[in-house]
Amino acid sequence: MEWVERTDRTVEAAKDFLLDQLGVDEDEAEFEVLEEPKPGLFGRVRGQARVRARVAPRAPRSKDDRRKRTGRKADGGRGRNGTSRGDSAKGPDNTKRDTEAAKPRKPVADTPTPSTSGTDVEKERSPASGKPRPKPDAAGVDPAPFIAPLGAFLDELVMAFGLSGTTTVDVVDGELEARIDGDGLGGLIGPAGGVINAVQELSRTYLQKVAKGGAAPRLRVDIGGYRADRRAALAAFTKEVAGAVLDSGRDHAFEPMGSVDRKVIHDTASEIDGVSTRSEGEDPGRHVVITSA
Repeated sequence: MEWVERTDRTVEAAKDFLLDQLGVDEDEAEFEVLEEPKPGLFGRVRGQARVRARVAPRAPRSKDDRRKRTGRKADGGRGRNGTSRGDSAKGPDNTKRDTEAAKPRKPVADTPTPSTSGTDVEKERSPASGKPRPKPDAAGVDPAPFIAPLGAFLDELVMAFGLSGTTTVDVVDGELEARIDGDGLGGLIGPAGGVINAVQELSRTYLQKVAKGGAAPRLRVDIGGYRADRRAALAAFTKEVAGAVLDSGRDHAFEPMGSVDRKVIHDTASEIDGVSTRSEGEDPGRHVVITSA
């Protein structure tokens, strides 16, 4: 995934903008602070923050780590010689025990937890630097082998809902784009797109299973043209709001929405002269504010 860069008043403001531009949450992104504002006289700040970010690559936990975790649980809290940890502390020879305790232990990776958006898993940390370890980039995964399994999975999902639809899976810009078309698919969309978001998350989880421990390609799922229609409507509304802001000079705050919708607003407003956007608040109340530049 390529890096994107932003210059803003503060590091946090730059990060907020980059998160919306990438369309991901903070735990799915990697940041590099290239330049920070410098303190000046009387509490003023000189210069601006320059930050770059990209979507964090991901990788599953290794089999070795899983075996170690399983082995630690299976021994029932006992050492290799069959004695309990409490028993091993008894006896006159405590020197070896103290020496072993002083040695740094190899960290065991935690079980990856899916993020709220489902695009990545929690980042493992390097024991030396504390920085995220390099992980396989999903953007470099060949999506072709995943087309047939994903299509079959979505077909079965539609049948499980008792509905009828046609599933199409294509590769667009190196990512999988799945569409389900048909009549009466509202049950797969849900209020405010809640069900379609769940279908997309479930599909991503299935692709992880198909990948068998490797990286899975990025995925977008649209049902009944819902996402395409919403994207077009939101872009049109953003243009109307931008015109009102230019006429009145007053800022406009959009309602809280997800990172994908916020990205549509940012992208649309960036093509309009005289306005700029920023994000405020924390999820799930995070929203975009459009202001005159």
